[in-house]
Amino acid sequence: MGFRRVRPGEDPSIGGSTVVERLRREGGAPRTWANGPDAVYSWHAHGSAKVLYCLEGSVTFHGRDGSAVDLAPGDRLEIDAGTHHAATVGPGGVRCVEVFRRADGHDDAGAGEAPAKPDPTDGSEG
Repeated sequence: MGFRRVRPGEDPSIGGSTVVERLRREGGAPRTWANGPDAVYSWHAHGSAKVLYCLEGSVTFHGRDGSAVDLAPGDRLEIDAGTHHAATVGPGGVRCVEVFRRADGHDDAGAGEAPAKPDPTDGSEG
């Protein structure tokens, strides 16, 4: 399908550190983004794999096969490179942190479209 969700209780290594620290340890350069209630992202795919954590609120990722993956705070989603997907933000908005990974496992900063406005609280410029 191209999606893999990990709930906080399913991966004990999620608990001991912040998700940003974890993504950095995995070799990534995390980028935080946020968007308001009910925002919709149209169908698209990325040239690199995407690893995303939901920090606040909720978002649903939709697969071309009709599948849907709901994310809540603490959930991790891995999307394979080339997987077509769309997303719908929940009624309370969402804040996420993500990295893009090449097939060799290295960070691919900037590989994806900026699907949302950068989060001004994380100190990055998007």
